Amino acid sequence: MENNTNKEVDNNNTEQELENKIPESDEKVQETENKTPEDSEKEQQVSEDNDMEQENIIPEDHSTAQKTVTQTQPKKSSKFVAIGCGLFVLGAALGVGGTLLVQKQPWKDIGSSSELKKDYDLDKCVTLGDYKGITVSLAVSDEDIQSEIDNLIEENTTYEQKKGTVKDGDKIYAKFDGYVNGKKMDDTCGEETIDIGSGDYIEGFDKGFIGAKTGKAFEFKVDVPKDTYGDDSIDGKTVTFKCTVEYICGNEIVPEWNDDFVQSVSEFKTTDEYKADLKKQLEEENESSKQDFAWTQVLDNAKVNEYPDELMKAAKEEVLQGYYDMADMYGMSRDEIFQSWGREDEADFVANDLEGLAQDSVKETLVTEAIAKAEGINYSDDEYQNTVSEEYEYNQDEYDSKEEYEKANRGYLKGLALNNKVQEWIAGKAKFTK
Repeated sequence: MENNTNKEVDNNNTEQELENKIPESDEKVQETENKTPEDSEKEQQVSEDNDMEQENIIPEDHSTAQKTVTQTQPKKSSKFVAIGCGLFVLGAALGVGGTLLVQKQPWKDIGSSSELKKDYDLDKCVTLGDYKGITVSLAVSDEDIQSEIDNLIEENTTYEQKKGTVKDGDKIYAKFDGYVNGKKMDDTCGEETIDIGSGDYIEGFDKGFIGAKTGKAFEFKVDVPKDTYGDDSIDGKTVTFKCTVEYICGNEIVPEWNDDFVQSVSEFKTTDEYKADLKKQLEEENESSKQDFAWTQVLDNAKVNEYPDELMKAAKEEVLQGYYDMADMYGMSRDEIFQSWGREDEADFVANDLEGLAQDSVKETLVTEAIAKAEGINYSDDEYQNTVSEEYEYNQDEYDSKEEYEKANRGYLKGLALNNKVQEWIAGKAKFTK
């Protein structure tokens, strides 16, 4: 007989222990298909790194400005990788197949380069909308504030804690350590919330908990497929998991938005004080990201009439390479990195997401070139060298010198320098309102 003794569980207090927690919503669960037991921790690290790199970029919508961008450390080229379906790949195709600019040359004197051949008519490919002197709102809406409050409440939602025997379909909180031939493998160890029967993990892992009793140690074995962990000492091996189910999750306990809750999670005493501070923070973030807002609006106003084949081919290669590089950075297989963003494997990503991401990237390239051509915008040698130096910081482990890096990535770097210059020009002409 199952003992349904309830006990409240404070997920907030165990937040550091729950880095591997499976997302609870259907949308988030989709993003964790076929994960290994340690994948969520890796995603958390990816997320934290993204936040550090892009803390000033405020998302607006999925098709244009919602840029969760990570600078990777690729082996062959430097790229900004946009994460998630429909998100921008910033700079992925800039300079690829386009015009290479020379210091102080007027646009009309700049033709195709021997490095990159330009076989498209820019004027036919893209139609610019309003871009000069546009009005850009940086206002923080009530919806923006409420979204942050909802996230805070979700982060502090707890569960009833139940004892008993684990059944298929249960949500449990468990601790587990994996062993290969008697040796403990750190990458297979953790403690987290697990949805039994969800299929979010390697085959056999979540089902291994069925029949276990809370508080009782037990073990089961799982055959790990090759290329799962990116570690030959685990991949293709049989892992013995020694586990304990801490509790079976009961009903969610959602905290009420009131003064007591605010006091429990912050230094503020009232909800009004918390919201006022939250609004101030969002306003500061919007102000620091105003150039991104302006550029997003310019891209929204523009229309691509034709996507040049050479740019699309290059952009697709750049998008995929960016994901490969990120997988290498975080010790994940290629399929794992695509599974982290909601796809079954690379083939699924290519079939469903690659075309749209490449089009977003090419659109940015075309709009950048078109505005630079119309306004005679160029960058100085100093500005180019600054771009090279900034990018080289993220790639210096892969090159013997900055000069070698610059030579190998010149097309990309020139495109990025031009894009930066055009964005600065747009922001300098824009009117920002609050």
